Amino acid sequence: MISPQERQNTIKKIIEKHEVKNQEHLIELLKTLYGIETSQAMISRDLQTLGIAKHRHRGNLIYEPQKDPAREILRLAVLSVEHNEAMIVVNTLCGMAPFIGDCLDLHKSIGILGTVAGENVVFVAPQSIKNIVKITKKIKELLKQ
Repeated sequence: MISPQERQNTIKKIIEKHEVKNQEHLIELLKTLYGIETSQAMISRDLQTLGIAKHRHRGNLIYEPQKDPAREILRLAVLSVEHNEAMIVVNTLCGMAPFIGDCLDLHKSIGILGTVAGENVVFVAPQSIKNIVKITKKIKELLKQ
């Protein structure tokens, strides 16, 4: 018997690799590819739990994970993250620096004192310049750079 977590992980794998158009197709793929038998009701709950919904892709409606709009904005808005001996600089698309600065200010636990945001540049003050490389790496991970 497979656990709900294992079944959900398998569903994510299938959704990433195959264009799944409906729940019946997903049930069939679970059974043929992984030997997992399940019901439509269980699949429906799993899809909801995983945040997977139908989206238009190349003219067809297929299941895809829902994207967090804020995460997508962060990923798309940041052009570069660099540092010197004393400060970290985040270059953004025009007008996006305040959004990025606010996001970083919410994550001070990564080792920053705070930020100053202009129109397209965020200056980040690290808590310690000794850890500037590590903090820059954490910022890049947070902003998915």
